[in-house]
Amino acid sequence: MKRYDTKLRVLLSILSVIAFMSGAVGVYFYYSTLKKDAITWAHMEAEIHLKAIGDYFQSNISWSQKAAKALASSTELEKFLVRGDDAGRSAVNSVLDNFNRTLEANVCYVMDRSGNTLASSNRNAADSFVGKNFDFRPYFQQAMKGVPAVFMALGSVSKKRGIYFSHPVYEPGKKRPSGVAVIKTSTQSIEESFKKPYDGILLLVDPQNVVFVSNREDWLFHVLWEVSPEKIAGIAETGQFGKGPFKWTGVEPWNKNQAVDKQGNLYRVHRYEITNHRGWQLIYLHNEHVVYEKFVTPINRSVGSTAVILCCVFGVIISFLYLKTRNEIVRRSTAEEQNRKLILELKESLVKVKQLSGLLPICASCKKIRDDKGYWNQIESYIHTHSEVEFSHGICPECAKELYPDFDILDENEIKQ
Repeated sequence: MKRYDTKLRVLLSILSVIAFMSGAVGVYFYYSTLKKDAITWAHMEAEIHLKAIGDYFQSNISWSQKAAKALASSTELEKFLVRGDDAGRSAVNSVLDNFNRTLEANVCYVMDRSGNTLASSNRNAADSFVGKNFDFRPYFQQAMKGVPAVFMALGSVSKKRGIYFSHPVYEPGKKRPSGVAVIKTSTQSIEESFKKPYDGILLLVDPQNVVFVSNREDWLFHVLWEVSPEKIAGIAETGQFGKGPFKWTGVEPWNKNQAVDKQGNLYRVHRYEITNHRGWQLIYLHNEHVVYEKFVTPINRSVGSTAVILCCVFGVIISFLYLKTRNEIVRRSTAEEQNRKLILELKESLVKVKQLSGLLPICASCKKIRDDKGYWNQIESYIHTHSEVEFSHGICPECAKELYPDFDILDENEIKQ
C-alpha cells in the first residue's frame, strides 16, 4: 500500500509541476501580450492627441495668414502708404481696429518700406507700436521681398510671446511692396490645448530647440536638448526670444524614441513637424512611468487575480484526481490482499490434503500405518495428526457378536447400520 501511495504522490507531483508550468507559461504570454498592447495603445493615443493639436495649430496659422492677406489688400492701407495723410491714417486705424476686434488678435499694424510703424491698433496703449522700427525682424524683411511670413517670437516692445503674420502691401500697378501689414496673435489658443490632462510634457520648439510654448511654464525659453555655448550665444543674438539666459531643461536623448531627465524619468518622444515652418516641432514627452501606472498596473492586478484563480482550479482538480486515484488503488489493494489470503488458505488446505494422499503403508492385521520415519502408528492417531479429523470410539455389530456374544449391547439403529 505504501509503495503504491509513494508512486502516486510522485506521479501527481510531476503532473502538478507540469500543470503549474503550463499555466504559468500561458499566463506569462497572456500578460506579455496585454502589456505590449496596452503600451502600444497608450502611445498610439499620444500620437493621435499630438496630431490633433498640430492640425488645430496649423489650421489657425493658415486662417491667420489669410486674414493678413485680406488686411494687406485693404484699399485704405494701399492709399495711406502712398499718401500718408491724416485722413488716410484715420481710415487705416478704423480698419486695423476692426480686424483686431474680429480676429481677437493682440495687435494689427502697418509699416512703411523702412520698417517704421505708421499705424497700429494699440496706438493708445502704453506699449504702442506707433513710431517703433521693426526692420530687424525677419517677418518684415521677408514680406518686403514679396513673400508672406509667419514668425513666432517674444515681442521686443510688449515682452509678450506672439505669432506674427506679415504680408506685403502693394500700390496698384507696382511690383515692389510699399509697406507691410502685420497681425500679431497670442499663443493662448495653443496654450489652452496644452492644458488638458496629458501623461507628460507638451512643447512647441523652434529649430534651435528653444521651448516657445509648454504645459510646463518653468521650461519656457529653455533649450530642450543640451547645446553648445556658441549656439546659445547665437540664439541670444537674434533677439527672437529675448536676451536669455537659455538654460537647458536637463532632458537628454536615451535612444531613438526615448529621453530621460535629471530625475531619471523616462519619456517616449513623440514629434509633429509643423508644415511650411521648417524646424518647428510639437514634441510630446510621454512619461513612461505614468503610462505603466495607468495602463499596465490594472493589467498586473487582473493577471495576478487570474493566476490565483488558475492555481486554485489546478489545486482542486489535482486534489480530486489524487483522492479518486488513491481510493481506486486502495480498493484494488484490498482486493489483492483478500485474494492473497485466499490463495494462502487454499495452499494450506492443499498441503493438508496432500498429507493424506498417495500410498500409505498399513498393517494387514492390526491396521497400523507406517509414517515416513518408519514408525507404526495407530490409524486414528495418524489421521488425527495429519488432518483435522477427530475420532469417537464405538463397536460394529460384527465385532460385538464376536467379542460379546452373551450381551445384547446394540440398539436397532446401530444393528441396521
